[in-house]
Amino acid sequence: MQTSPINRIELFMNDIIEKGEEIEELLAELDELKANAYYMIRQIDNTDDRTLLELYYICNVHMIEVIEKLHVSERTAYYIKEDALEKFGMLMHVN
Repeated sequence: MQTSPINRIELFMNDIIEKGEEIEELLAELDELKANAYYMIRQIDNTDDRTLLELYYICNVHMIEVIEKLHVSERTAYYIKEDALEKFGMLMHVN
């Protein structure tokens, strides 16, 4: 049995609605994860560590731009990133 063009269009449109709802749920989950990460990042004392983590992981800023904002070399930025992630990891174990 063939599906009428109207039924196919309705199925297609319903699929759009379902995908939109799935995306909204994922975005809400992402917002919650970012809020939790931001809360923990704010507990890190070092300003460069905080700034790097916020820009790179929360704001999705490319590392080249992070380097420019921090006014550091690429090597220093990756050192800061490693140090910041260690501190973040320690906070995750505490909380």
